[in-house]
Amino acid sequence: MSARKNNPSLEEILDSFAMEPNPSGEVLGRYLADFPQFAEDLVDLSQEMFQVGLVQDRELTSLDSNRISSAWSVLQASIGQPLADPLASLSQQVMGDLSEVLQVPRQVILAFWERRVLPASVPRQFLNRMASALDASAQSLIESLALPKQALARSHKADEKPTSDADKQAFEQVLRDAKVPEDQIAALLTEGA
Repeated sequence: MSARKNNPSLEEILDSFAMEPNPSGEVLGRYLADFPQFAEDLVDLSQEMFQVGLVQDRELTSLDSNRISSAWSVLQASIGQPLADPLASLSQQVMGDLSEVLQVPRQVILAFWERRVLPASVPRQFLNRMASALDASAQSLIESLALPKQALARSHKADEKPTSDADKQAFEQVLRDAKVPEDQIAALLTEGA
């Protein structure tokens, strides 16, 4: 170390050691003798510097190159691909099974399928359970619920244009409309809270 102070800080010592032109074991020994209070940090830094030197000096093997290429291909294939919509193709059987698993009436499941439920109003734990039952991620379920309401075959022609989220309902309201008992509504709304 060229310029020594009376009480240099740890950061100054580590910077100085890192800037040494040839940080060998001899240089490390000198720093350890001069600054024993920073011994642990100096040893840690020297190990990091030595490991970086090993990694930088090594050539990539064909196995390394293959692994990198494979990971890169997987990453490129996944970029820009939308998550699968877990609600897109629910059959009546799946809706019934989902109703049993989540312990809510089919009418509630139908409201999710029709995207009439405001995603922000649904407790995260309920969304996680629903996503798990659908073998999907909670994120893909939330994204699906955020889509505009589904046009139904049973719907009749309307005089007005359809609206986006203005006519979506809170989860609590969907439960009330389905005549779910108050104690069960309270349990579902406090789930995970």
